[in-house]
Amino acid sequence: MSTTRPYRLRPLVFLCVVVLLVVNAAAPAAAAPPEVVKGQHGHYLFNDVESAPLVNCHYSGTNPAKLHKFVVKRPLAWWSDLGPGTQSGTVGWQIRMQAAADPDSGPWTTVYTSTILKKVAKEDDPLYDAADAAAFTTPGILWSQAGTKSYRVSSKVFWYFPAGTGRVTHPMSWYKQTGTLGGPVADYCVNKLAPL
Repeated sequence: MSTTRPYRLRPLVFLCVVVLLVVNAAAPAAAAPPEVVKGQHGHYLFNDVESAPLVNCHYSGTNPAKLHKFVVKRPLAWWSDLGPGTQSGTVGWQIRMQAAADPDSGPWTTVYTSTILKKVAKEDDPLYDAADAAAFTTPGILWSQAGTKSYRVSSKVFWYFPAGTGRVTHPMSWYKQTGTLGGPVADYCVNKLAPL
């Protein structure tokens, strides 16, 4: 019976741990921060996927193309089921935009906060029908800034209950470039982009 075999595995295990730490440290800091939930809230859906980005970064001009407008798709937000019968209540939606000179290291600073758009939502019965969600409209935010900063967007949804306000803050993960630039999906929008 050999007693040396476990000791031979230790350097390999140590090497694997070091590789995992290096890979995690090298991951880009530009990835969206986590979603934050506070207080009582109803059901909600941010369908934030790569195949259908919730933020459209619209560019105009060429050489370089300049960021002209953000179009942010609405979240789906329903009221809570608080008892018998069908309930409804007021739900709000706000957009916040942050900028950073270096998207990988930050810091990210808030440069725009929309007013809170309020709509009535019904409870999510049956089966999260989109027709029962708050009827938020998709805004287009005109944007014209000098420099070469990067921008990211967060959506915040509020539920106004008699006992207090609950909220969910969802930082957007996917952004689509459209307009004269067209095409790629990214983690944020860049103010100016030279042609490929």
